[in-house]
Parts: sequence; C-alpha cells; structure tokens
Amino acid sequence: MRMRIPFNRMLRSLFLALFFTQIVVLTENVVWARVFRMADETVATYFGGSYGPSLLKQSHFSGTSGTGATIDKSFLFNNGAEFGLLFRGPKLGIRFGVESIMPSTLTKGTGSDANGLSLYNFQSNISALVPKITMEFNLKAGDNWRTFLALGYGSATATYKNTYTLTTDGQSAFPGVADFSDEGTAAATLYDGSLGYEVLMNDTTTIALSVGYRKLEILKYKYKADVINFSGNHSKGDPVLNDDGTDKTSLFTGSHASILFRFYLGK
Repeated sequence: MRMRIPFNRMLRSLFLALFFTQIVVLTENVVWARVFRMADETVATYFGGSYGPSLLKQSHFSGTSGTGATIDKSFLFNNGAEFGLLFRGPKLGIRFGVESIMPSTLTKGTGSDANGLSLYNFQSNISALVPKITMEFNLKAGDNWRTFLALGYGSATATYKNTYTLTTDGQSAFPGVADFSDEGTAAATLYDGSLGYEVLMNDTTTIALSVGYRKLEILKYKYKADVINFSGNHSKGDPVLNDDGTDKTSLFTGSHASILFRFYLGK
C-alpha cells in the first residue's frame, strides 16, 4: 500500500526547508562578512586617471619646425593614468606608484609659411613616465570616508616624436630635407600636491577624488636616434636645440583633477 503525502503538507515542508536554509546562509554571512572601517584599512592596490589643462602648447616642436614655418595646432590638455600600492596608518599613508602623463596625439597638423603656403603635414605625440612616491596626510575621517592632503615626488622620463611629411612646396623651401621623424628624450623631477576625498563605494572598494597641481618642467632633451631635420644632421645623444640655439623645453606643469579606485586587502 503506497503512502500518499498531502500536497499542502509537502508544500509547507518545502517552504520551511527553504526558510531555514536562508536563515543559515544569512547567519553565516553575518558571522563571516567583513565590516569596512576606514580607520582599520591599511593596505590597498589602486588605479585611476587624471585630466587637466596643458601648458605644453607647442613647446617641444615650435622652435625646431623650420625657419619661417608655423604649425596650426597645439596640445591643450593632459591625460594621465596611475597605478600602485597604498600603505596607510592612522594619520599618514604612503603611495608607491607609477604615473603616465600622456596628452592625446596631435594629428593632421599643417606647417605653413608667412604667406599661408603649406610646407608639410605634421603629427606629434609626447608623454612622461613617472615612478613616484606620495605622502597622504589624513585630515578628517568617518567610518567609511576621509579627506586628505597628498604631496608627491617622482623621477620622470619624457619622450616625444614629431613626424614631418613635406609637400612639394616644403621640399623647395627646405632643400636636402626629406620626410623625417624627430625623436627626443629627457629626465626631470616631478612635484605634486592635491586635496582629496575618499569614500566607500562597494564592499572593500573606495573611490578617491582629488584636485591638485603638478610641477614638471623638461629643460634639456637629447636625440633618441640619428636624424636629418631642418637644422641639419644630428646623432643619437646630441642635445636638442631650438633654431635660435637654446635648449628645447616642455612643460607638463598645471592643475589637474583625478579619480582613483582603491581595493583594500584587509588584515
């Protein structure tokens, strides 16, 4: 004789089983879930970016783009990216990171003479790679937020590449010069300061927003490769000079806003 279990009893048993299973899961989550407190977090990885107006303008090409020629485009903004490790204490944190400052490539530029005659087409890119250390001083904090002052120092390596494609008129204006790419590199020191606000975003991930100012002046470039340009023959390692004999310089200096995502690793 088969035993028949009433449908209502079976449904009630299933409901109770699911209910108690959920209680067990929730209890386990409460027991094992990690509670985030800003004051307790000490180690994090991070990455993010920055953006701001650029003082580069035409500094790394205007002085070496051919006597009497002017280029119709400039660098207007600096883009940046950074990643690294953060170690924090109650009042002070230290970031060890690498920052890349890389304005968007300038394309479809034109070099013209005083009469507006097109002499060449022009393209340029420039960037700076900066291993850096940043001190973060905690100003005020709650359980899941804080404000801070950051002061940074880094050793930058800047590189640029300017590409010239001569027109027929340009070949006449600069006899003996063919299409070429002019490449240079230089080292400099970066100083950076900012004010920031960090807040919990999700679980153990925070977002840090800041505004600040960096000083990075590139004062002396050297050629990265042999080249024949508008001023003659140059060998790798020669100093890059403007047409008037002064050193080629460029400025990454300027204000910026940044956003960093931080992933705390726990104790």
